[in-house]
Amino acid sequence: LNRFSSDLNQMDELLAVALFDTVQIATMALGAMVLACVVIPWLALMMPPLIWAMVWLRQYTTKSIRELKRLDSTTRSPVYSAFTAALAGLVPIRAYGRTESTQGHFLTLLQRNAKSWYWWLIANRWFGFWLDLLCSSIVAFVAFFGVVLRNTSNPSLVGLAMVYILSLSGMFQYMLRQSAMVETFMTSVERLAHYAHDIPSEAEVLQKALPPSGTPTAMSAPAEEALGVELPALPPAGFKPGSSKMDTDWPSEGHIIFKDLRVRYREDLPEVLHGVSAVCGGGQKVGIVGRTGSGKSSLLLALSRLNEICGGEVWIDGVNSTTIPLSRLRESISVIPQQPHLFSGSIRFNLDPRGTFSDDACWEALQRASLQQFVASLPHKLDEEIDEGGANWSMGQRQLLSLARAVLARRRIVVLDEATASVDFDTDSAIQSMLKSSDAFQSSTLLVIAHRINTIMDSDMLLVLDAGKVAEQGAPAALREKPG
Repeated sequence: LNRFSSDLNQMDELLAVALFDTVQIATMALGAMVLACVVIPWLALMMPPLIWAMVWLRQYTTKSIRELKRLDSTTRSPVYSAFTAALAGLVPIRAYGRTESTQGHFLTLLQRNAKSWYWWLIANRWFGFWLDLLCSSIVAFVAFFGVVLRNTSNPSLVGLAMVYILSLSGMFQYMLRQSAMVETFMTSVERLAHYAHDIPSEAEVLQKALPPSGTPTAMSAPAEEALGVELPALPPAGFKPGSSKMDTDWPSEGHIIFKDLRVRYREDLPEVLHGVSAVCGGGQKVGIVGRTGSGKSSLLLALSRLNEICGGEVWIDGVNSTTIPLSRLRESISVIPQQPHLFSGSIRFNLDPRGTFSDDACWEALQRASLQQFVASLPHKLDEEIDEGGANWSMGQRQLLSLARAVLARRRIVVLDEATASVDFDTDSAIQSMLKSSDAFQSSTLLVIAHRINTIMDSDMLLVLDAGKVAEQGAPAALREKPG
């Protein structure tokens, strides 16, 4: 947050102004010194030592000022983070009586940042004091030589030189301060460059080589027998690794194969999924259950490559997910999360951010999600503004709007990550009825994580995870008959 606010502002606005002022004032100061030396030639002997002293002073102080500014920027980031976290968690902070500890933590971070800023300010004042002293010595030399050489110098020219030299004091101080600020503000450029280039980003394509066309995986044959579906050959003919020019209807069936999948969130962290293997037939509803921390959400994150795969494979309609560009992969999957996020904007924008659907299609999606009557009662209908995060909507309404968004998109793969955990039973019933009856999801593969047993008992298959491994999988009726 600090990089996108303070650092970006310093680079875009303050740095350019400081650089322009430095060049402009340096030109004016040079002209004033040349004029003074022309009027009183003896000043030419005094100027080089004074200029050298100013340059040395600037180099000596800039090192400290630059590091203090870097420390100020570094200690400001935790202040922004703590403030944002406190705003987002006001309710639990007050509910659990943690107001004083939260306030104390924030004040500690603020004091740490204030110390850095204070010493940065003191360093600038110290630099200004010694700079004023050097500039005053130039004025003293001009006055001294003007008196000593009063019989040989033109008084009017000496007066002109004095006027310029008096203004030179302020110009020198401002110029050197601004040049020091240019170097100081470059720490913001350094931080932004580090954020843009040094931090690794998601790879569009992880794998360049695929098996020959028509080569099935080891799981294809048993998958066909268990599910009664014919899985596609891997990969489909005509697909080029890493190419975004796939068939426009991909994925057309929604077949998903997890083969010995291993996932970790970072390279230095342990694996959260340990060789998960499962097959989801196209158009099936698959319930994913397990204790907290068993890897349910991690499995679905791996499907969209939000956490990168460190071993194994995920195949979607015969295409290895690591060969698919991220934009194409993620736009093929609809996600209805537990905490739906709405953007600041109109209802139409939240339903269709790209503006590809008509108003009639939006109204139809709202009707299927049981929101048409509510939206129709609003003054501006589809153009009604939604606050950031959907703050002016209830949790149930936000969840239904997320469902309407998925209805409008009509993806072949729909993921519900505990979508009904934070809503009441009426909203839960409306969502379940929508998933069962709507033709928008009839041909879609539904991957459902849920804690309420009624949400997943009508699934075609259950996948039970435990400690990042598959404990059981099969039809709900078959699993119910198993002992234990």
